[in-house]
Amino acid sequence: MKTINLVDFSCMESFDISSLFVMKQVWHEGQVFHMAAPRRQSALLWLCGASAIFYPKDGEAVRADEGALVCIPQGSKYTTTYFNCSTRPSLILIEFCLKAQEPFSIVECITVLEKNLTDPAITATITKLAADYAMPSRPYLELMSGFFKLLSLLAAGAEQRNISRRGFSTIEKGIRYLQTDEQQRLSLDEVAAMCFVTPAYFRRMFRKYAGISPSAYRINRRIEKAKNLLTNSSDSIEAIADSLGYDTPSYFCRDFKKAVGMPPTDYRKQANCIEK
Repeated sequence: MKTINLVDFSCMESFDISSLFVMKQVWHEGQVFHMAAPRRQSALLWLCGASAIFYPKDGEAVRADEGALVCIPQGSKYTTTYFNCSTRPSLILIEFCLKAQEPFSIVECITVLEKNLTDPAITATITKLAADYAMPSRPYLELMSGFFKLLSLLAAGAEQRNISRRGFSTIEKGIRYLQTDEQQRLSLDEVAAMCFVTPAYFRRMFRKYAGISPSAYRINRRIEKAKNLLTNSSDSIEAIADSLGYDTPSYFCRDFKKAVGMPPTDYRKQANCIEK
């Protein structure tokens, strides 16, 4: 299964959640859970009242203390032992399936995303998801909205830690701009000025951060956004080009064909045929 880590996941234009299940669980000291068959859905576990050790069928044991947030990818086989079960509930379980063109996971193996989850926005979102799911008439729109919010908060936290840990704080404003601004009207020199660094320094540091130049990154983001608009909207090519910050549709068509191998009109026709 393809893995898209949380840092890259935060920049995805579109994806689907094909299923969602949330529940509070109570475990007792020394209880063992055995997942013999491959897990059908990915899972997030917030150990709000217990500690656990996960024993994957292939791989090393993973310990998660009380307060940890653990992610288990779809397809995993493992055994879990629970201990330090001092409060109730022991954990909140969220099961889900993520899909873009095909199913994907945000981790390759059982991973502790947070050793001690203390962010009040994240804990409140998880708690609300469990409460909403337990309602007799489940508010599915609120549940989906809450889960998207949870993923967004987790992705933002991972991105912030990535920037701080790798020493890219000086160009953080520029990174955020290139990631999130829809029209990208600022030149790269202006983006560098936003960070109070020289254009050469910004380009050098951004290449270290993303692995590609800021110009290539900007084009890639525009193309991914364009794919989404061509597939899921009836906007004209001219309108799409303008919304992405292109001066003329011809420049947009040139970049799109170079990146995708076909003009945007052909891409739209092909996408519509696949959907039908």
